[in-house]
Amino acid sequence: MSLQPDAAGERAAAGSVEDPLELLAAPDEHMFPPDRALTGTPIISVVTPARDEAEEPQPIIAPVPNGNHQSVVGKGRQADLEISAASAVWVPPQSGTFADLKRRYTFYRLLRRAPENLPVRRRHAVSPFVGTIPSRVPGVAAIDQRLRTRVFVRDLQMLNDVLSLTACGDRYWVWSGLLLGWAREGRVLPHDLRDADFAYAEEDEPLILEGIEALVRAGFRRGFSLRNNAGALTEHTVIRHGARFEFFRMSPVASEWEYHLYGTDQHRPIQLTARLPRQPLAPFEFLGRKWLKPVDHEQELSMVYGDWRTPDPSWNYLEQGDIVGHEEWTGG
Repeated sequence: MSLQPDAAGERAAAGSVEDPLELLAAPDEHMFPPDRALTGTPIISVVTPARDEAEEPQPIIAPVPNGNHQSVVGKGRQADLEISAASAVWVPPQSGTFADLKRRYTFYRLLRRAPENLPVRRRHAVSPFVGTIPSRVPGVAAIDQRLRTRVFVRDLQMLNDVLSLTACGDRYWVWSGLLLGWAREGRVLPHDLRDADFAYAEEDEPLILEGIEALVRAGFRRGFSLRNNAGALTEHTVIRHGARFEFFRMSPVASEWEYHLYGTDQHRPIQLTARLPRQPLAPFEFLGRKWLKPVDHEQELSMVYGDWRTPDPSWNYLEQGDIVGHEEWTGG
């Protein structure tokens, strides 16, 4: 559904917006009243009467209508500036909180468009994002982390127990951030308490889907599945207590596994193609359960993270070392 700003505002005021995320695509006075801080670029009417040609024109620094920011809008004498708040137009920025939310909204709409994602309930889909709010509140973050660690570990153990009773019990393995936490610190990383990554071979797709259904019956919530631009399903997600448990499909390409990642850059949704060496799997103990991992996990971690033994707060999965392709994502 595409809403014009005035239509979205009228529906918001009437309390009839079916999907609150729709509002992220249509900012207006209902979302951003004049006394709210904005970070966009104002377009402001400027009147510069005729003046003595000998006078040196100076840059005019004009406040936006809410008075929180300033922008150079022309040359002339400061006294000649007239601003009409009614005629000002707010242009959404390319960076900042609003731009980030708008990109998330675009990504969300692409996900929602896929037929397999229609059963996913909105409140479950947005719960991982909403659940991060306490971790950003001073004085609450430390308490939230302690509680989140206990809950997340318990849910990981439950996932292991449920899948061990299915045909896919020995057909998936730990990788990415969860593997990094075990290898480097012997625990789930504190910043990774809402996301667990698992991998599976393409040929085991039917078994993984059966396992996901078993998890849903056990109390996990159905999350989004993602298709690459060729239309192939490459990722499945289940959600519990606001955390995502993601299963990535690994497709054999010569001696490597090929898989896909998805996200947004500054302008659009993107699809990344990445490759890792294919390896046999080996069992290991973690969180009181037995899991599978690549035999040479250090090689895999080095390809993804570089110096994985040293924490790097600036690391971004959109720039990890095994990426071989980057393109706009159309939702499959």
